[in-house]
Amino acid sequence: MARVSGPFMSLDASGTVGKLLTACKWKGRNYMRQYFIPENPNSSAQQSVRLAVSKASYAFAVTYVANQGDWNTYAEAYNNSGVAIWMKRAIDAWMDQHGTTEQPLSLSVSDPDTPADSVFTWTEVT
Repeated sequence: MARVSGPFMSLDASGTVGKLLTACKWKGRNYMRQYFIPENPNSSAQQSVRLAVSKASYAFAVTYVANQGDWNTYAEAYNNSGVAIWMKRAIDAWMDQHGTTEQPLSLSVSDPDTPADSVFTWTEVT
C-alpha cells in the first residue's frame, strides 16, 4: 500500500498502488512511474561485477582506511565523494584487465603522493 503525506501527487508519496503505479523520489523530487518487477538474470558476468564491487568496497573501507581523507579531498574537485571516485577507478581497472569473464580475487592500489596518481591492479592471490 502506498504511504502518502498530504493529497496524492502533492507533498510526498512512496510505495506502490495496486501493482499499477509506484511513487518514488529521485534527488529530492517526487515522481510517479509505472510499476514493474526489475530483472535479475544473475548471470556469471553480473556475479563477477558484483564480486568486484564488493571487494573494492571492502578494500576502501578496511585496507586503505588511512587514505580515505585524501580521497575525499581529491574528490571535492569533482563534486563527488572519495568512495565514489575510488569505486569507479577500481571497477574501470577490473573491466580493463579482466572484463566480466573472470572472478576478481585481490585488489592492490599503488600509494603515491596523491590519489590522482594511484594505480589499481587486480591480481590473483597465490
